[in-house]
Amino acid sequence: MNCEAATPKPESPPASIHPFKIWNNRRSSRPAKQLHSRHKAEFKPSICRPALGLGKFISACALCWAHASPRSACCPCRSGRLQGLPDAPRWTVGRISVFGKMTQDDTASQFTARLLQPKAPGAGESWAFVVLPKEASAKLPRRGRTSVEGAIDGCGFRALLEPDGQQSHWLRIDAQLLKASGALVGDVAQFEVKAVEHEPEPEVPADFLEAMKASPAARTTWDGTTTIARLDWIHWMTSAKQSNTRRKRIGDACAMLAAGKKRVCCFDPSGYYSKAFSAPEPADWSR
Repeated sequence: MNCEAATPKPESPPASIHPFKIWNNRRSSRPAKQLHSRHKAEFKPSICRPALGLGKFISACALCWAHASPRSACCPCRSGRLQGLPDAPRWTVGRISVFGKMTQDDTASQFTARLLQPKAPGAGESWAFVVLPKEASAKLPRRGRTSVEGAIDGCGFRALLEPDGQQSHWLRIDAQLLKASGALVGDVAQFEVKAVEHEPEPEVPADFLEAMKASPAARTTWDGTTTIARLDWIHWMTSAKQSNTRRKRIGDACAMLAAGKKRVCCFDPSGYYSKAFSAPEPADWSR
């Protein structure tokens, strides 16, 4: 695979700068045509695997990796796609554009959306939801679950966005937030949304914690992986529609973690390719 510089083409960096390398598999590698021009020294590379089964391995300099957050830009593995500072150096790795590191302000969006009522809200529950415009979702660090902070008609909130399976996200608005914002189902509200600075640790399901007690090796790998990886593991397990499927996934998760696998295998956190996730179906009157 070749790595071609996209326009505008930056000046050639000094020879001391560590080049990106592209792995088609674990056995062979080639230096990219465009060297990394963000740092002025040579660093030991660290290998990371892109998400969504892209089948490529990319090495970034250790400083980039050390500074990388779950929404970073030196490495495409965190989201399967990257965005960053508009004036940052840019390369194209296959069909992935590589920019400088994404900042929190780069993820900010303002939009209006109608508050919808779900067709099946659950017994005794009252809540609403909105589907983010694709333009707003595209600014976020990843297509999977993502924590954001923002406001509805000026009322602040912090929430976990869910993937809608259509390359966007949807936001659940509970009764407490509806009351605080003064918005009603059916209203068109003004939204402000941006990714949180640091993804918070997800709540670990009790049945999974219990299963890991029988596998110290699995717990060691679990504690040694990243917050985003843990978020995806939990999403994969809890998204099972049947209890038997959930129990099987918990068992499989313990086995994979015990074998040293830090990221869940063959899981599409966006739901776009697997068709596993979708936004709630709105009630007929709120369409």
